[in-house]
Amino acid sequence: MKHKCKNRYDVIIVGSGPVGSAAAILYAEQGLSVGLIEKSKDINSYKPVCTHFLQGVATPILKKLNVVDEIEKSGAIKNFIQLWTKWGWIKPDPAVSAEHHGYNVRRKTLDPILRKRAAAHENVTLLQGYKMTALIFSDPKKVIGVEADDLEGGEKHKLFANLIVGADGRNSIVAKKINASYEKRKNNRTFYVSYYKDLKLTSGLISQLWFWGKHVAYAFPCDGDLTLLCIGLHDEQLSEFKKDYKTNFHNFFKELPDGPDMDSAERVANITVGPNMDTQRAVHQIEGVALIGDAMLSIDPYAGTGVAFGLLSADWLVEKTCRSLLENDPIALLNSVRDYENIHKKKLKEHEFIISSYSSGREFNYIFPPERAVLSSAVYDQKVANKLDLFLNREVNLSDLITFSFLARLVRAQFLRAFKT
Repeated sequence: MKHKCKNRYDVIIVGSGPVGSAAAILYAEQGLSVGLIEKSKDINSYKPVCTHFLQGVATPILKKLNVVDEIEKSGAIKNFIQLWTKWGWIKPDPAVSAEHHGYNVRRKTLDPILRKRAAAHENVTLLQGYKMTALIFSDPKKVIGVEADDLEGGEKHKLFANLIVGADGRNSIVAKKINASYEKRKNNRTFYVSYYKDLKLTSGLISQLWFWGKHVAYAFPCDGDLTLLCIGLHDEQLSEFKKDYKTNFHNFFKELPDGPDMDSAERVANITVGPNMDTQRAVHQIEGVALIGDAMLSIDPYAGTGVAFGLLSADWLVEKTCRSLLENDPIALLNSVRDYENIHKKKLKEHEFIISSYSSGREFNYIFPPERAVLSSAVYDQKVANKLDLFLNREVNLSDLITFSFLARLVRAQFLRAFKT
């Protein structure tokens, strides 16, 4: 699907993955004209490597985008999760989890659904086969447009808008062009990912996550009757693992407590390797530009929050900037973009801290955050497990979770644990 290129829009979004397409739909629904730039010529293009695990916090946004029915008809699985730590299995009550479920859905399914929904909107111009090559500055601190090449027609275009949105992922070209700096936290794990068919989990269709020493692993059933398997392998064992990574990948899951039945399943995709996936948050001072999704915050993939946090960022940006864009007020727009950036950091900082600090492969903490108490208690106390599930679905922050009544529940669970052991 190719639209005629105009040279003026209210908003130009670079990148038509789930986050960019979501932002395009949300802006268009408010009556704003959107230029959505996508270098791939294929309407069904997608990011091949992803956890495909959308936390419950993303579900209200999917409903706002009016894509839930289509996602479910395409085979997306309402996701629930069980966690294994050295204290045993944590199994939140599925009936309680159902109230804030997310979805396991492959990007092969999700990306085209959202992109087609955006392209069908009368206020969105999907510029497929266009590659952004430069930003247009009116002065060194203000962007007013982009230069984009039509990869099929060979033409170069100058496109102008009041706001340029970078939704182009971890290695964002938009962020690079504005010389964004990054707050980084090192990830000491390398990720190995593949898909299996006919894989039987001891949990059925419930996702499983193992904290296995300094490593992490998970099994996520998803659409297409497939299960995504992933290992986050700590650097200490990387060199030995790499010698025969296909065999070692297979055997790693066989060694896990209540691991999947690997020998009865068929691997149906290559094993993809993801090294050096550090957590990074972009910071910039350029007017007329906003970053969303992984372009703004790219976090350790073991937590699987990329798409969910990206959809949140799109929703927050549109909510904060829509009025100033409709009123064509550049001062208000500058302030509203800064408001968005502050809200993004404030609402995600606790999750970002917990996830990224664990990237080192460290042990769980005793005091702050009190991970040992929470994880060991959740094995023995259903209410603790259910509360933890809310946090893992990113519905609540750590500060919301650690209340006086919750701490009292932890103490009770620790007594119960001591008695049982």
